[in-house]
Amino acid sequence: MQGRTRESVQRCRAVLASQPGNVGAARLLGELLRKLGQHEESVRTLVALHRSRPHDARVASELGASLVAAQQATQAIPLLKRAVDVFPDDPAHRVWLGRAMMQMFRPSGAIAAFEEARRLDPEDTEISLLLASAHLSAGQALLARPILEQLARDEPEDPSVQTALAQALEQLSCLTEARAAYRRAGRADHDGLAAAGLVRCLLAEGHIDEAADAARDAFDTGPTPHTTLALARVLLARRAPDEACAILEPALAESARARTARDRAVVCPRRGARTTRRLPRRLRGVQQGQRPLPGRIQPGPRGDPPRGLDRRGLPGAPGTPRARRAPTRPASCSSSACPGPEPH
Repeated sequence: MQGRTRESVQRCRAVLASQPGNVGAARLLGELLRKLGQHEESVRTLVALHRSRPHDARVASELGASLVAAQQATQAIPLLKRAVDVFPDDPAHRVWLGRAMMQMFRPSGAIAAFEEARRLDPEDTEISLLLASAHLSAGQALLARPILEQLARDEPEDPSVQTALAQALEQLSCLTEARAAYRRAGRADHDGLAAAGLVRCLLAEGHIDEAADAARDAFDTGPTPHTTLALARVLLARRAPDEACAILEPALAESARARTARDRAVVCPRRGARTTRRLPRRLRGVQQGQRPLPGRIQPGPRGDPPRGLDRRGLPGAPGTPRARRAPTRPASCSSSACPGPEPH
């Protein structure tokens, strides 16, 4: 399948080389690159097309989908909402909008988008699975369970359906049924999500040794964030926090590096270039140590009071006496000629 997709990419590039203004070829190229997992290149291609055709709703929709695939949901949501308004009967735009809402941790908005998409296309299994996942993210396992049970009857060999059903059962504290579903999903568990769920259920039931065997087997097969966390849970249950930290620290460092690289390099749909996120204006000098944090009292040189306080510990310039207040009249005196009380 990917071989044909790559051939189509080469054909689109050839068409664009001879006809740079071909809108259909550019839009198809962005879609194919997204399917191949080349999200940043897909975004760059569609950004250039969107700049030349800013009022084309289909181009905006494809760009929004690629932005969601590139984990840039904040910029994708306005484009996808516009596509939904222009094409209200197309469920694909609502699906991508729901995915963007899920990335923004807004499950209620995702549920609304997926429900409308499911109404438009009730036979699509992927939409039903996404709707159930949104219910699980919102803690609504009772609403997700009937959807997932129906999907499990229709497609009993689908590991993603079995994993989602197991998660719903785990939320409902049906641990025995959840363990069985996790084991069924473990036959094609590539990211370790089902193995991690199985370990959680075993630990909740007090089967620490069995959980340790399952976690170690999954971790040795292929360490992923899910299997690493599962093994750390077992080590903590066995009161070995040092060993848990030893396996968690490399995973956390790798996750932080990936998140930093993704956050610092952002493709701007308006300017069509990679930009770097900057600190707020009031904090830019703080990063290089050029000035203190706003609102924070900083220590001064040795022998001097902290910057921001005078030598008596009162607000003012260091070493300068505080200005004396002008004398005021007592509240009982209403005469304008009254000079007020004498200063002490």
